[in-house]
Amino acid sequence: MIAMQLALDHPERVEGLVLTDTLAGRLGFPYNIAIFGVGLGGVLPLPIAGLLPEAYRRMFDAAPEMARGYPELAELRDDICTHRDERAMLRVAMRIAAKPDLSERLCEIRHPTLLIAGTLDPVYPYTVRLARDIEGSELTVLERCGHGSALLRPVAFNSVVLDFLRRVDEGAPTGGSFFIDKGRLSDRRVPRALAELEAIRPPAPTPLQLVRIAKNIRRV
Repeated sequence: MIAMQLALDHPERVEGLVLTDTLAGRLGFPYNIAIFGVGLGGVLPLPIAGLLPEAYRRMFDAAPEMARGYPELAELRDDICTHRDERAMLRVAMRIAAKPDLSERLCEIRHPTLLIAGTLDPVYPYTVRLARDIEGSELTVLERCGHGSALLRPVAFNSVVLDFLRRVDEGAPTGGSFFIDKGRLSDRRVPRALAELEAIRPPAPTPLQLVRIAKNIRRV
């Protein structure tokens, strides 16, 4: 949202935008808390804040890059799982819930814009919606990827971003909607209709998970 705010307030300072796992408006309580408290869209969401390190570990282990033997990704996983502060994450979630709603101003963005979303991220529908709200934007969807696509699918993520930045620098065309399946590590994207990508729905937190998360907020 910071990048969107910059592009809207100071468009002369921006040449292009890369927006990942994000949204323009507010989710509100308690769903905003659920996104950060259930494990950030992990493959096996865990409802108790104290189990967040295990949720992160499962998210990383589901990444195709992990299965292909990228030791630096395993090191990053272990570091995050060891030092993750669950209460700090809940505080961040509540601050994000208070951010301004930029939905009505997205039509003002005229820069080349790349959107990246993971199909397991609870924010996924909101990121995909930006593809319609930001004229001429380009959308890439990563299969079986949770919140934090740069961490969970680093090879595919970097390839897509670098290709987009190259085209922006060269003045080459951008736009369209694409899909990278869970087995691909490169930027070999398959074109998909935006309506088809909009139909994908990530796993939603259950009522029981939301209740447990609300109880954990008392610890913050």
